[in-house]
Amino acid sequence: MPTAEERFHKQRRMFIIFHGHPFIAPAELTISHKEWMEQEDRELGDETRGYLLHNELFFYRGEDFRADYQVLKDLVTALPHLAIGFDLNRATLVWFGVVPGRKGSQWKGKALLGNLGELITDQEILLSAIRGKT
Repeated sequence: MPTAEERFHKQRRMFIIFHGHPFIAPAELTISHKEWMEQEDRELGDETRGYLLHNELFFYRGEDFRADYQVLKDLVTALPHLAIGFDLNRATLVWFGVVPGRKGSQWKGKALLGNLGELITDQEILLSAIRGKT
């Protein structure tokens, strides 16, 4: 019988962003980000990563699953690509950071940024804000 963690890994689809380019794990991959990167002969560092589960997209980085300015920059750049790659709909919720919980359980998002329809429409506003800060 699968553990709660194995069930979670089977239900969600993960992604990682390297240098602004999102990579989506194959659907059949039911392991952690760290194990995925080991299979790809890469080390999981402080890259922005996340997952899709139940029409909700979560973005974070680090061992503490934080959301910071780097995550926001990566999110804005990668969101349109992930929307296509995951075949998302306008109602998909986008979360900024996660609050770690019990291993194998669905962790809650820290901050809801909105739904995909709102964020893609407002992407130029977000890009302008980010450009202004750099």
